[in-house]
This record gives sequence, structure tokens and C-alpha cells, in this order.
Amino acid sequence: MAIADPMLAIQWRPNTDSETAGYRVYYGLESGHYEHSVTVGTRNIFLLQNLTVDTTYFFAVTSFNEAGLESEKSEEVEAYIPPDYQMSVQPKLYANYPNPFCQTTHVLYYIPSQQNVRIDVYSIRGEHVVNLVKGSIEPGLHWIQWQGKDASSQSVAAGIYILSLSYGKWHFSKKMILCK
Repeated sequence: MAIADPMLAIQWRPNTDSETAGYRVYYGLESGHYEHSVTVGTRNIFLLQNLTVDTTYFFAVTSFNEAGLESEKSEEVEAYIPPDYQMSVQPKLYANYPNPFCQTTHVLYYIPSQQNVRIDVYSIRGEHVVNLVKGSIEPGLHWIQWQGKDASSQSVAAGIYILSLSYGKWHFSKKMILCK
């Protein structure tokens, strides 16, 4: 993927219905008419890449249960990609969502060029909890999730945790709050 290719991250509030089995994202170039749909599983984020500049995209999301019954579409959202769109030349670590969280949180980050990346979680006391990403990552917008577990896959205690991203000379951190 070229660094200059436009992309969007679509994120929504998770359905709290315990019978939700997943989500489907609908999108297209005309309001109310969606040429594409993507089933994204239980995650509440979708990365749409390789978009066309000077174009408006329209989105709606549904949830479905194990039987495949689908909800009504969400309120439509539109996003315009301007003709002068340019990706940042700096990496970025976005705030996790949800925050606070009780079981799983999603982390979105942007890498402008292929390079080694490391993402770790630390306790508020600075103790290393778990490594989430380590290695060479393709440029672009990426997401991962953390399920509140340490390197041994044991659930960690409720509290404040620090999310840390290292990329070349860049270092970023964000505060996360885990509830139980």
C-alpha cells in the first residue's frame, strides 16, 4: 500500500446486547445505497483503505446475532476525502476505545513507513505487562485489541495502565483504565 493512499477508520459504540454475534459495515458512494458490505466480526472498528480523493463515502453499520438476524442499519455517516489529502509523515498513537473498558479495548495507530514497531502495556508502577506488537509493520493505519491480560494470558487487576508505542526515534504513550 502506498503511503499516500487515503484511508478511513470507522468506529462505533458496541451493541450491549449479549446476543450480538458481530457487525456488518455497509458503504458506498451514494447516500442510502451501499455497493459494498463487510462483516467485521465482533470488533467495533473498520479500516477502509485505498480510497479515491475528492470523493464522498457513505457508511452504515448493523449488528447480527448467531441466527444471522440483522438489526436495522445505523444512522448514516458520510466522509469526504479532499483532493489535497495527504497522509501524515509522523506516526500516531490514538486513544484506545472504549476507555475506560471492562474486557477489551481497541488501539488504533498509524505508521508512515515500514519500520520496526513495538507496542507494550505497562502498569501504572512501570512494570511491563504484555507486548502487543513487535516487528516490522507495513505503513498505514492499523488496529489491535487488548483483552486485559498479561504475557501469561492471565487477567490483570482493574486499574490504570500505560499503552506505549515505539517507532524509530518516536515514543508515544496513552493512559488506559481497566474496570472489572
